[in-house]
Amino acid sequence: MSPLFLSTLCEGKEDKEVIENYKVILYSDQRRQTILNRARSYLDGSPTLRWAGDLDRDGRLDLLMDLTNHYNVSEPTLFLSSRAAANELVKKVASHRQVGC
Repeated sequence: MSPLFLSTLCEGKEDKEVIENYKVILYSDQRRQTILNRARSYLDGSPTLRWAGDLDRDGRLDLLMDLTNHYNVSEPTLFLSSRAAANELVKKVASHRQVGC
């Protein structure tokens, strides 16, 4: 299994509260997949990696990420490698958005 790398990228301006053109990118060998692309992201609600491992037992990495965009929102999102197309490393298969009080 080739190693996978997860990276964040900010291609625009960054100030105390807002990041523009925010991306989360997954890399493996010569392959690259953008799994999140936002025009604006807020520092108080940044996406986080919650878990990485082989959930579907296909020998490749799967991810559970919280793709929140606000401090009072949680959006756990599951990415599975077994559902990925030939040109993908993972595929988004489930997501649940919940808001606090």
